[in-house]
Amino acid sequence: MKNKKYYKKPIKTIKSYSSYDIKIISKKDNLIEGVDISLNDFIEYSLNNNSRKILYIGRINNNIAKNINTLLADNDRYNGKYNLFDYNITIVSDDIRHILNRHSKEHNQISVTINKLSKYAEVISNPDYIGISNIQKRDNLCLIFFKKINGYSVAIETVSKKKKMSLKTFYILKTNSKEFYNFLDNNNLIRIKNKA
Repeated sequence: MKNKKYYKKPIKTIKSYSSYDIKIISKKDNLIEGVDISLNDFIEYSLNNNSRKILYIGRINNNIAKNINTLLADNDRYNGKYNLFDYNITIVSDDIRHILNRHSKEHNQISVTINKLSKYAEVISNPDYIGISNIQKRDNLCLIFFKKINGYSVAIETVSKKKKMSLKTFYILKTNSKEFYNFLDNNNLIRIKNKA
């Protein structure tokens, strides 16, 4: 899988890895987007293989980290426990299989497709809203990133631990639908300031 070289068109709102970072991250089950594989190819690979791999996309940008840290400072449970500067944005092959096998068939949602799932990095790096998820995964911080794209709205839940933000859930809702407004109301999202 690591024999083909990829050119990654950088997303300006994601911090790229240095050559030192790449040496540290590169190990058996870790891949780096743009170095080892593209995000779309990783999604395809995940659907066709049951092995567990982690794709590192880049580091969260400082503006998003600052907005999240501000959000967490207002929450008694998380205040002072997290500082999201330099967190890695990752995606795990197991979660891709779960999302595409389950959320492609959910009621009241637009089906998640490979093409839509490939927007993951765009939503994380330049969201319209961020919130703390009502669903907790053990004691890990769960965040929601929300963005309107081409007439639909994407909601992503991530779990943050060990300096990584990893995709867990991916929903697509019709913008201005009942489900859209319920989602906004139920998740206490804040609008992102100083968007890129």
